[in-house]
Amino acid sequence: MQNIVLTMLEELRTLALFAEEGSIQKVARRLPLTQPAVTRQIQRLEDMLGTTLLDRRQKPPRLTPTGLGVLARGRDIIASVEALKSFAGKTEPEGLFRLGLAHGLSDRDIAGAIANAAAAFPKVSLRLKTGWSAELIGQFERGELDVTIVLRSSDKPGPEALGTERLGVIAASTVPDPEERRWPDTHAVGA
Repeated sequence: MQNIVLTMLEELRTLALFAEEGSIQKVARRLPLTQPAVTRQIQRLEDMLGTTLLDRRQKPPRLTPTGLGVLARGRDIIASVEALKSFAGKTEPEGLFRLGLAHGLSDRDIAGAIANAAAAFPKVSLRLKTGWSAELIGQFERGELDVTIVLRSSDKPGPEALGTERLGVIAASTVPDPEERRWPDTHAVGA
């Protein structure tokens, strides 16, 4: 199966070259092939597809209407394969990554984790934005941020939520005397 696909891709490329050059002889010069080898490639493609791609009654031969349709789709296939090769060849992420982080989650541990992740991918340019959760969610929905880490009510998880984390408040079991709840006196530093 793999050989058939590779052969068909090569034959589609040959057909595309024929459309550019207008003759088997010119295609043979561009490829390291003989004229009969180029002719055989196009004939194999015709056999695989069960149709005639070239009108050989004319000199030089011309693409038939079906040949023009196969050429258009063939060019799309070739372009898709090349784009896939380009995408698959990239082993390391690169580009701009826009991350939104809620103020309430901005602490030293999170900052360290983000810095470590940024250092692990030197081709990625990190743009970190901190703000209130509602503001960051709006920016994410408008496409201004790629990812947001926000605080949000559990009854509004949203389709893009990757996960949730329960938060709790920890307080003393007894309420201190009102006098003890005062902020300590502060002293101004003199000049």
